[in-house]
Amino acid sequence: MQLVYYPDQGLSRICAPCPDVFGFSKSQRTTSLKKRIALSIEMWRIMTENKGVGLAATQVGLKIRMFVWKQYGVNRAIWNPTLSQTKGSMESIEGCLSLPKVSVTLQRATSCVLRGTGVDGLQFELRGTEDTTRIWQHEIDHLDGKLIIDNMNRNETISNKKALKRLRKKTVS
Repeated sequence: MQLVYYPDQGLSRICAPCPDVFGFSKSQRTTSLKKRIALSIEMWRIMTENKGVGLAATQVGLKIRMFVWKQYGVNRAIWNPTLSQTKGSMESIEGCLSLPKVSVTLQRATSCVLRGTGVDGLQFELRGTEDTTRIWQHEIDHLDGKLIIDNMNRNETISNKKALKRLRKKTVS
């Protein structure tokens, strides 16, 4: 498994929800949970090696609705994430592991509630801080096939032109 870079087509895919592990037989559930753990560990490794704070499954070539992130020094993972109760607004400059040397100014909520399923297959809910809310919104954008460059203004299009050209050229090579 490796990090996928723009303009890979997989980054534009919308991910469908994953099946609930508790709908499986006991042996299928055990296998599924082991796969979730292995996938999470590998994605945390890739995220950490690339100095990221979050990583969506689409960024490693998988078409599943799942992402990992680091929160208060602890690695977390979620399947079928949803955001609700989004509040506030902040402007921040974001980068993306799949778009190295590209930065875009985005409007994001300052708090929200994240719901989904953990590595253990159980549902959980977290309330986000400004930082985690921004991370969660960014990763869910990936799962919805959206990239930060989809929101560039004219100046950002110009300032990111070389980096995007380099990424496109790398793919052709």
